[in-house]
Amino acid sequence: MYIGIMSEISMLKSFVVRVYRHDPDQPSKVTGVIEPLDGSGDKRPFTDTSEMNAILGAILTERDKKAGSGLSARPGPVAKVR
Repeated sequence: MYIGIMSEISMLKSFVVRVYRHDPDQPSKVTGVIEPLDGSGDKRPFTDTSEMNAILGAILTERDKKAGSGLSARPGPVAKVR
Protein backbone atom coordinates (compact mmCIF):
# COMPACT_ATOMS: atom_id res chain seq x y z
CA MET A 1 0.00 0.00 0.00
CA TYR A 2 2.84 2.38 0.78
CA ILE A 3 4.15 2.14 -2.81
CA GLY A 4 0.70 2.94 -4.22
CA ILE A 5 0.43 6.04 -2.08
CA MET A 6 3.90 7.23 -3.07
CA SER A 7 3.13 6.70 -6.77
CA GLU A 8 -0.06 8.73 -6.45
CA ILE A 9 1.71 11.57 -4.68
CA SER A 10 4.51 11.54 -7.23
CA MET A 11 2.11 11.81 -10.17
CA LEU A 12 0.15 14.56 -8.44
CA LYS A 13 3.14 16.88 -8.50
CA SER A 14 4.75 16.01 -11.84
CA PHE A 15 4.53 18.30 -14.85
CA VAL A 16 5.94 18.83 -18.32
CA VAL A 17 6.63 22.51 -19.01
CA ARG A 18 7.15 23.17 -22.70
CA VAL A 19 8.66 26.54 -23.60
CA TYR A 20 8.13 27.51 -27.23
CA ARG A 21 9.36 31.12 -27.30
CA HIS A 22 11.21 33.56 -25.11
CA ASP A 23 12.27 37.17 -25.51
CA PRO A 24 15.98 37.65 -24.67
CA ASP A 25 15.34 41.37 -24.00
CA GLN A 26 12.45 40.65 -21.60
CA PRO A 27 13.20 37.41 -19.69
CA SER A 28 9.71 37.28 -18.15
CA LYS A 29 8.13 37.01 -21.62
CA VAL A 30 7.93 33.26 -22.19
CA THR A 31 5.34 31.36 -24.22
CA GLY A 32 4.61 27.71 -23.53
CA VAL A 33 2.30 25.01 -22.19
CA ILE A 34 2.08 23.16 -18.87
CA GLU A 35 0.95 19.52 -18.96
CA PRO A 36 0.23 17.80 -15.63
CA LEU A 37 1.29 14.13 -15.67
CA ASP A 38 -1.88 12.93 -13.98
CA GLY A 39 -3.43 11.34 -17.05
CA SER A 40 -5.98 14.15 -17.54
CA GLY A 41 -4.61 15.26 -20.91
CA ASP A 42 -5.05 18.84 -19.69
CA LYS A 43 -2.76 21.43 -21.34
CA ARG A 44 -2.61 24.99 -20.03
CA PRO A 45 -0.91 27.71 -22.09
CA PHE A 46 1.02 30.61 -20.57
CA THR A 47 2.55 33.80 -22.01
CA ASP A 48 4.83 34.99 -19.19
CA THR A 49 6.51 33.71 -16.04
CA SER A 50 3.90 35.11 -13.66
CA GLU A 51 1.12 33.35 -15.58
CA MET A 52 3.17 30.12 -15.56
CA ASN A 53 3.60 30.36 -11.76
CA ALA A 54 -0.12 31.04 -11.29
CA ILE A 55 -1.05 27.98 -13.38
CA LEU A 56 1.35 25.73 -11.45
CA GLY A 57 -0.05 27.04 -8.15
CA ALA A 58 -3.62 26.45 -9.31
CA ILE A 59 -2.82 22.90 -10.45
CA LEU A 60 -1.19 22.06 -7.12
CA THR A 61 -4.15 23.52 -5.22
CA GLU A 62 -6.57 21.44 -7.33
CA ARG A 63 -4.51 18.30 -6.69
CA ASP A 64 -4.48 18.99 -2.93
CA LYS A 65 -8.28 19.23 -2.96
CA LYS A 66 -8.66 16.05 -5.03
CA ALA A 67 -6.32 14.12 -2.73
CA GLY A 68 -8.78 14.75 0.11
CA SER A 69 -7.84 11.49 1.81
CA GLY A 70 -5.08 13.11 3.81
CA LEU A 71 -2.59 12.95 0.96
CA SER A 72 -0.95 16.18 -0.06
CA ALA A 73 0.55 17.13 -3.39
CA ARG A 74 3.01 19.29 -1.48
CA PRO A 75 6.37 17.76 -0.59
CA GLY A 76 6.62 16.58 2.98
CA PRO A 77 9.09 14.75 5.18
CA VAL A 78 10.63 11.62 3.72
CA ALA A 79 11.17 8.52 5.83
CA LYS A 80 14.60 6.95 5.65
CA VAL A 81 14.66 3.27 4.70
CA ARG A 82 17.53 1.14 5.97
